Amino acid sequence: MPCLSRGCHLSLSQHDKIITAVDWAPHTNRIVTCSQDRNAYVWALNDQGVWKPTLVILGINRAATNVKWSPSEEKFAVASGARCVFERGRTRLLPAAGTAGG
Repeated sequence: MPCLSRGCHLSLSQHDKIITAVDWAPHTNRIVTCSQDRNAYVWALNDQGVWKPTLVILGINRAATNVKWSPSEEKFAVASGARCVFERGRTRLLPAAGTAGG
């Protein structure tokens, strides 16, 4: 059953640890969440008004701490203590502080 009233509360329950950030893409009506479980989920509303998750395995070794959609809403960025940048489809490692390029 869709949630259409102002006082309605929904639960996005796929993560198995604390959710650390949520961002909404208003034009595509998608939500992205990240968690201490080191994963992200992209949530899309189906025809029945139910939010359906798609798991995004980030491949990071520390908790995901923040997530934001890009302005085009086709990509999102995830922050973590793992010193890498996840971009949908690829992960790029950042050099450690104090090293060349860091």
